[in-house]
Amino acid sequence: MGRPHVPLVASVACLPEKYATDLLPLGLDIIERKPTPTAVFIKHQLVAPHNVDHFYPNGGLLVLLR
Repeated sequence: MGRPHVPLVASVACLPEKYATDLLPLGLDIIERKPTPTAVFIKHQLVAPHNVDHFYPNGGLLVLLR
């Protein structure tokens, strides 16, 4: 993304490594039989060339491994 001749303009980052922040408290509430919301939404991020390094700072290393 962001390299010349790459047709990918943007993508959505699910960021599962950050799910624990929201889901662990929910899981504990379920285990403790506390009331929980019917639905829980996880915030996703639009990743584009201008912010890709913020979300994936080591992405450039992948190019070196090819």
